[in-house]
Amino acid sequence: MSGVDSGDVWLIGIALTAVAAVGGVLARDRAQARQQRDAENKLHDRISRVKEEVLQEVKVLRADFTDYKLSVAREYASVDHLKEVESRLVDAIEKLTAKLETMPTRLAAEIKQSLGNGP
Repeated sequence: MSGVDSGDVWLIGIALTAVAAVGGVLARDRAQARQQRDAENKLHDRISRVKEEVLQEVKVLRADFTDYKLSVAREYASVDHLKEVESRLVDAIEKLTAKLETMPTRLAAEIKQSLGNGP
């Protein structure tokens, strides 16, 4: 042989096996790291899409709420309007009360007249 004995061959074989094993481990780690990066990118993309959807929903809800507030402002009775309605109701109640207060006297007069006793 030319300076390489059988112990060296074994040592070289073991070293090559170790290098191959380390290379395999590194390759597997790189593949796992790539898969993890891909999964993280997909997750970030999904988060971005959900965020955009939520922001769109918030815009729609804000617009709806603004429309609702405007509708309430338009349809809600003002204090002046309520006072006017109250005044009209009080006047109508007072007129009705006056009519009811005179009713027994008028009924008595009509009964007397119908019985022929005259007023």
